[in-house]
Amino acid sequence: MASSGRPMVDLLRDVADQLERTEVSRLFGPYARGGRRLTMRRSTAAPVQLHSCTHLFCCLDDKNVELVPNRCVKQRLAAAGLGEKRLTFQGIQTNPEEFREFLLAAYPKLRQGGGFELLKISGTTRSRELVLIPCPNDGYHVRYLKEPQTHIGHATIFIRPLQRNLNLDPVIFHYCSLLKNADYE
Repeated sequence: MASSGRPMVDLLRDVADQLERTEVSRLFGPYARGGRRLTMRRSTAAPVQLHSCTHLFCCLDDKNVELVPNRCVKQRLAAAGLGEKRLTFQGIQTNPEEFREFLLAAYPKLRQGGGFELLKISGTTRSRELVLIPCPNDGYHVRYLKEPQTHIGHATIFIRPLQRNLNLDPVIFHYCSLLKNADYE
């Protein structure tokens, strides 16, 4: 420490002035630019598409079903946590794994089915027959489902389990029984 103590006072004053300038520029910096944005250097990598996509899905319980479910069946499916849901996917539209996990999160019981396939109504809207939407080599993804050659448009996409039928126990009772069993252990 210097004998006069003067350099320490100057140093503290300089630090205080710098803190004040930093705070003023933080608070009023956007106004000083006059609406211009700072240009940041972009990476050379291709931009990742993270658009959202909303569509109506209907998860079926039977691995062999070939017809659109009627109103009563749709009510049973809904009670079991399956059935029709309007889902919004937000993520990379060309990533099949992300799309698969998105559907499994929306329909947890679908994990029991040993995989799934997507279907659509064949031909006209009055038809009740379901036809398979061909699966691309890399798996289903949003961009593929939006392509014109799939002929889906705004039609409901049906999800059918591949290997096993899904449990139709109502979701409420299913979770209550899990809680009840946990109390006795």
